[in-house]
Amino acid sequence: GGGGGGESVKGLSDLLSSINLGNQIEAARSWCIEMGADDVADLKEEDYAERLAAALELREIRANKLVKALGASERAAARAAAAPQGFRAVGPFVRLRGRSVRPGRASL
Repeated sequence: GGGGGGESVKGLSDLLSSINLGNQIEAARSWCIEMGADDVADLKEEDYAERLAAALELREIRANKLVKALGASERAAARAAAAPQGFRAVGPFVRLRGRSVRPGRASL
């Protein structure tokens, strides 16, 4: 316990402002404190970034931005952006990486 209202989460407001979620800072801060996170770095573990996005009820693209901004694993970002049929959606993205068009070799 102890109901401290003045606790802050290091880096949180800067992070949220950078992805235009400044209006969510209060809600995000109380969620973090509830979870015991005192630094945004704590949210890079496990799937906390996704859980925060869910708690804030963010729309899909904003949720994805939040997960990416937190630098959570790419798999987590793909999961957050994926439709309910989870990992299937990841397939094409993964393949695109290896076989993308190489810049500089575009001969028309």
